[in-house]
Amino acid sequence: MILKPRGLRPPPFLKSIDIDKYYVLSFIRMSGSLLHFRDDYLNYRDTVALRLLLLLGIFLFHAGYEFGYVFPNAGYTFVAGFFFLSGYGLEYSVSHKKGYLSNFLQKRVFGILIQFWIIQAIAAIVLLIVFMDPQMSYDRIVTALLRHPIWFITELVVFYILFFFGCMFRDRRLKLLFIFVGSVVLMMLMTDYYASNLYLKSGAAFIFGIVWCMFKDSIDAFIKKYYAPVLIITLLVLFTTYRFFTDVGDLVVCGITCVFSMIIMCMACMVDAKKSWFVPITLIVLGAVVCWYRTDVGLHSEGALMVVFAGIATVCYCFDRLQDAMAFWGNMSFEFFIMHFLPLDFIYPEMISDKALGFVISLVLSFVLTYITWRVVKFVISRYNAGLARFEEDSKCQAV
Repeated sequence: MILKPRGLRPPPFLKSIDIDKYYVLSFIRMSGSLLHFRDDYLNYRDTVALRLLLLLGIFLFHAGYEFGYVFPNAGYTFVAGFFFLSGYGLEYSVSHKKGYLSNFLQKRVFGILIQFWIIQAIAAIVLLIVFMDPQMSYDRIVTALLRHPIWFITELVVFYILFFFGCMFRDRRLKLLFIFVGSVVLMMLMTDYYASNLYLKSGAAFIFGIVWCMFKDSIDAFIKKYYAPVLIITLLVLFTTYRFFTDVGDLVVCGITCVFSMIIMCMACMVDAKKSWFVPITLIVLGAVVCWYRTDVGLHSEGALMVVFAGIATVCYCFDRLQDAMAFWGNMSFEFFIMHFLPLDFIYPEMISDKALGFVISLVLSFVLTYITWRVVKFVISRYNAGLARFEEDSKCQAV
């Protein structure tokens, strides 16, 4: 006997037929009720922990080029995760923190630039002391310090400024329209000016993060109600990813891949894996099989890889100590993103000829440099924020 979902009625031409025969309708409506969900799946602890997984994905992607192993071309989808979390976090902060925009440009935008140049200064010192070769070309030094990370920093700052001006619209529809149109135009302009399609691939996730935060309750209710069909459609899109290597192709196709990658990430993380463990396990197995097959035959498999990472993230959330450790290192995501380029660029084959050993040392050294840099940046930023607070207090006193 198939349970009849409450409120589900057959169409008029099926009234005389037993609805139990149409188990597909029942399955669609019941799919969410069979699972256990977490309402706070995008809380601060979860999102910070998720950053570490995204960073490891970026590291594996870049290491594939340096060490010569096959890895899906998924760097832009992992970066999209950071844009998604940024858009979601900004919108959440504006909605829940009074006066958040009062010193937004000074604290958030300038704070990012200060943080970036402090990290770059430390990276330059490390490059000069540890990796510097007298015969190293100027172009390679600039590439290691600037060309790898600069596109992400530039686009992130542009999106933050665009979000700030978008908040001047009280109507949410006008705000979203302004940010959407502005982000597309600016991505196209930056692509043309810097002659790099990197600016087109991941940016759609930023506005999608804003949308998800604005309508989170409605989105959650819809997904929980129709979990199975939404999951099937999302998997079909990600498992059939195909790239068109043009500017428009990167903007549209990569944007769609990034958006659906974030959907599968949220759908996986909203499930309570301790009670509905079969969901993340299924995602890992299906994603791994499709990823292996598409990579083996030369097709793009970044969508399938994101399914695997979504399942892994959900499993990791089941272990509190593991999640705490992930959150600890996830707080250093900005530092790791910039510093991991140095070991990857200069450890192999210049300093170590063995690939496996070079990979391990590059990963370990990336974490070591990240922690040292994070301590320095944390001290400087804290002093900078304290100075901003004193300046605001002095301004208020003078105004009175």
